Amino acid sequence: RLSGFPPLSGVPFSLTVYNRYVIVDGTGEISVEEAKERCHSISTRYWGKERGERFARKLIDEDDTVVLSVRPNRVLTESNA
Repeated sequence: RLSGFPPLSGVPFSLTVYNRYVIVDGTGEISVEEAKERCHSISTRYWGKERGERFARKLIDEDDTVVLSVRPNRVLTESNA
């Protein structure tokens, strides 16, 4: 479990999504502090209340869940590359 995981801030970050032709460069922050609340919030917004709550419980119970926040410095897409 990641419960003892120290938060990381200002970490260089790069994400590439090949099938969508997107590259995001910036700095990231990794935290476990708000992971449960954020997981629940995102899951219920996306899946609806009942299904989202089941999905969030499963993620939180079975997996190590962290929050990755990214502050992009540069975003490249196929149209602006």
